[in-house]
Amino acid sequence: MMTKLAVAAIFKNELPYIMEWVAYHQLIGVDRIIVADNVSDDGSSGLLEALSEAGIIERLHFPRLGDAPPQPLAYNAILKKYGSEFDLIAFIDADEFIMAESADENPIDILKALYQQQPDLGAIALNWRVYGSSRQYYEGTGLVLERFSCCADEDFPINNHIKSVVVPDKVAEMIVHYAQLKSGVYYTATGHKASFAQEDVSGKSLTVGVCHQKIILNHYITKSYREHYNRKYLKGSAAGEIGRRKGQEYFNGHDRSDEYRPVSAGLLIAVREHISLLHARLHSCSPYYSNIRGHIDAIYPAVVGWVSSNNLHVKVKVLIDRKIELIAEMTVSRPDVVDAGISVFECCGFEIDLPEGVNAETPIEVSVYGTNLRLYPSPEWVS
Repeated sequence: MMTKLAVAAIFKNELPYIMEWVAYHQLIGVDRIIVADNVSDDGSSGLLEALSEAGIIERLHFPRLGDAPPQPLAYNAILKKYGSEFDLIAFIDADEFIMAESADENPIDILKALYQQQPDLGAIALNWRVYGSSRQYYEGTGLVLERFSCCADEDFPINNHIKSVVVPDKVAEMIVHYAQLKSGVYYTATGHKASFAQEDVSGKSLTVGVCHQKIILNHYITKSYREHYNRKYLKGSAAGEIGRRKGQEYFNGHDRSDEYRPVSAGLLIAVREHISLLHARLHSCSPYYSNIRGHIDAIYPAVVGWVSSNNLHVKVKVLIDRKIELIAEMTVSRPDVVDAGISVFECCGFEIDLPEGVNAETPIEVSVYGTNLRLYPSPEWVS
């Protein structure tokens, strides 16, 4: 029986990097990509919705509720919902790429082989290889894998951090970097038992020594100076308190460019080609690039309006207080929109009842699902 492996992550405000990350992990052969959408405001949510509509990824709406860090909650929700479908799930971040030590090997094949060879396998610890800014100040336009080619020395202490590839039915709880196992053994990618800095829960995100054999987790942790401040710093931390900010001290502590370790030119070409294929699929299987018009007629007590698109499968999303997500398809007849020459489809209207207690003081956003077209509130231009 074939071993099935999924890659899972939680994303917030990662728009410039999503297609590359998805393309790379599809290219190396993961069986499914699962992304918890932590409610972005840079267009990431619309792209994740479109990728989900096109069948490229699985997307879960996963807002932060209160001050609870959403990352461990998202990991455990993914484990509960999808764990029975996969033999292995790799929990990583949007700035992490699973790489083989040798260009002649495939990291997913290595992980699946280890699962087949070790019947007591509970989880696999993958050590970071920290990539800094490569002395770049401004945000560039190329691939992350191309722009940042310099990393820290192997003995850089932050490389002792791990992320985990787990056997779902042997996990009691995911705790961001590591899994609390109910059975099984933690291995490294070489098939040796992983040794942690501490045996208690607080120490298991760090290994004793760094294993960069067989598989490495390339972690593009800072990117350029401006990217760090415009993105990582502003969005805070999914693993920590809501007010946590990764500022100058964090940048200085992680920005290492000691060794030149670029990925191969052939891999970069393959990733670019696969990104093009993903864009083509979005064109044909989602409304992301469609010509869409829409209008909101009313907001309370129900969101009423219409959407005209050259794609029949259009949905409307209502986001309430950036937490509750309501989605509806076009099921309401709107002959007035057809008579006005705006739509050729009479069923282009929608009506979404709002939950009790929602009023004019409640923040509401209305958008076309799978696009970055916001219908409400309208943009406010400042002169």
